[in-house]
This record gives sequence, C-alpha cells and structure tokens, in this order.
Amino acid sequence: MCIRDRFTDNPAGIVKLTITGTEDGGATEETGYSFYLADMSPQPVLDVSGNMITIEMETRDDRDYIMKTSGGSVTGYDSEMEFPATGIDVARDIVRALEVAIANSLEDIREFTSVEEVNGWMEENLVTLYGKDEQYEQKLTVNQEMQNQIVFDRKVTEEGEGVTETRYVLYPEDISTEKLKIGVSLGKLNVAMETAKDDYIRNHKNGILQDYTDDVEVFFSDPLVAKNFVAAVTYLKAHTAAAETPEMSGEEAFSFLAGNIPHVEIPGEVHEQKLEMADGEPCKLRFTRVEKENEGDSDEFVFEFMPQDIDSGKSKLSADGELLEITLVTVGNQKLIKPFENGEEENFDDDFTICADDVLLARKLLAAFGSLSDACR
Repeated sequence: MCIRDRFTDNPAGIVKLTITGTEDGGATEETGYSFYLADMSPQPVLDVSGNMITIEMETRDDRDYIMKTSGGSVTGYDSEMEFPATGIDVARDIVRALEVAIANSLEDIREFTSVEEVNGWMEENLVTLYGKDEQYEQKLTVNQEMQNQIVFDRKVTEEGEGVTETRYVLYPEDISTEKLKIGVSLGKLNVAMETAKDDYIRNHKNGILQDYTDDVEVFFSDPLVAKNFVAAVTYLKAHTAAAETPEMSGEEAFSFLAGNIPHVEIPGEVHEQKLEMADGEPCKLRFTRVEKENEGDSDEFVFEFMPQDIDSGKSKLSADGELLEITLVTVGNQKLIKPFENGEEENFDDDFTICADDVLLARKLLAAFGSLSDACR
C-alpha cells in the first residue's frame, strides 16, 4: 500500500490525500480524501496497533467537511478519517507537520460588499455537480429591483429517470439565518434556505406550480464554497430592508389596491379578483373573486365591507397549498363583512381572503389596506 498526498498553497490550506491499496492479485483500489486544514482539529492522533501505524484526523465540531472519493467519484462526506504511515518516525513527522499547518491555516470566507458581487459569485461558483448516475445544474440570481428577490433554478438529470427542473422564488427578508447551516443530503453537502415563519417559497416543478414550501436545498461539493454561500445569503438578509408600509392617502391606497390585486392561476383553476367602490363611496368597498375551474364550473364570492372596520394588525399573509392568501380581519372580530356566494346573501362574517401570487406584492397589498383603513377612520 502506498500513500500520495499533496498540500496546496491556498490560504485556506486544502489537502488532497490519495491512498492506494494493492490486493494480492495485483489489483489496486484508490480512496481519496479532500479537506481544508482550517476545518480540522488541531491535534492529529498517532495510533499504533500491532504492526499498523495510522494517523487519525477529525474536523472541528464534528462537521462532515471531509470529502471521500473512490474511482474518481464522490462517495460521501465525513467528520473523521485515518491513513497509514510507513514508519513511526515518518508518522511523527507527518503529525508535527499537520499540527503546524493547521495552526497556521486561514478560513478564507469571503466578505461580500454588494448585491452585484453576490450575483457574480453565484454565477462563478454554483457549478454543475456530477454523481454516478446524475448531474445537478444550479443557478441563483438576485433581483435588486424586487427587494433582492432570490430566484433559484435546479435541473437534475438522472440516468433512466430523465430531467426534472425546479424553480424557487423567495425573499431574503423571510430567510432564517439561524437555520442557514451546512449539512449532508443525498450524498452531497447542502445548505437549506429556510423561512423563519410560514411557507413563503414559491415552487414550480417542470413548469407546474407546486405547494408553497418553507425550504429549498442548494448543493455543493466543496465546504468552503458552501461557507461562502452562507456568507452571501447572510449578506443579502442583512442588507435587504423589510418592505416598508407605503405612505399613501386613501385615494392612493385604493388606486394601488384596485390596480394591483391580481388574477391568480393555479393548476386546474383561475381566481379572477377585483376591488371596487360600492355605491360610489370611497370608504365602502366590494371585493369580488370568481373561481373558475378548467372543467368550466365557476363560483362567485362577493364581500362588501368598510375599510375602517379592518384591523391591519390582525390581518395576515399565509400560504395554503398552491395559494398565497391575504386574510383581512375586522377590529374585535366583529361580524361586519357582508358576504355573497353566487348571488345569494350569506351570514355576516369577520374575515375574508384575497389571493396573491407573490409574497412581496402581498405585503404591499396588506400595507395599502392599512393605509386605506386609517384614511377612512
């Protein structure tokens, strides 16, 4: 058995180690390890058992940052490894050299200073990952004009299974930095971007809208790249201002609402929605939602209400399957909303919902309802 190792002069101190084992029949098998010195525990262990001398290493905090390969393919990630040495003196020299190298290694995590820099880094570093029977293509872009909206695309090609394309849309404001950690999933390093509260991540699979979700995984082969990804998303979170309530007059708020409440299409049905004045009065409104199914069936829901009766503090945004819903609630939960279903008057209620298809737009609609409610009081 022979050992080949190589230290690079990368500031982070990447080490690539290949162990070649030779069977009695002459066949050889190679096992490779790749790791960063900055990730390793500062004291490698020299172990002697019988006539076997091995050097044992583990990562700091037991993190799975050691990449293992076989036959040129990544086989997994682990927090510890060991390799043989050819003699006790050589082993002691290797341990001492590793101790010095680890002590002088640097964790080369990037400090981002702009969204443009984040976009450039993503384009350069979210590379295609190859497995035994699959490949992962990934792309992430940040749209500054949309409150740093993140669009993440993944294309997975699997032998015998074909191609699966997914798209996720989310906002840094909703990402939990506490949950933004590096793990291992499907034999790869991954970082999950998770929302702190509700299922606010829009999700399409092969072009078809799926249920809103609360997390999306991004995959990596290199732990330093994964760490820099965490740094980039953390930067976006810290430098994205929460959507502020627009300062609007009652007239401006109504105009915004009437012009921006969307028609929402989901698989199998369409929600056509509109807001208008009732009896020509600016503080008496009528909201209409027509739900049309692909088979041709439809239902009409109408809600008459006064904006001043709406409690903007209790009104909220939530996800229900493939829909985002804005729920408007009355002050004190008083039953002041007059509903109709297919022209038939129903019992008065204390809330109703408006559908949306984008989290940022939904927040702006909620804020505009708050402005209109205040203006009508």
